[in-house]
Amino acid sequence: MKVDKLTAGRVFGMDERLEAPLFQRPYVWTEERNWVPLWDSTQELAEKRKAGATIRPHFLGAVVLDQLRT
Repeated sequence: MKVDKLTAGRVFGMDERLEAPLFQRPYVWTEERNWVPLWDSTQELAEKRKAGATIRPHFLGAVVLDQLRT
């Protein structure tokens, strides 16, 4: 397992496809309780940064992803 500290831009800007490995799948988030607040927070930070505001780093925590072989 390769452990790196990555920014969201690096994770989502990669030219490779990543997915949550099978052992992670039982930990399912719900849209209303988890995904919507995460997306809203991410969107708010992106808008502030786009407007030129200085923002503090947004710590998401550990995210385990696995590269799909293509």
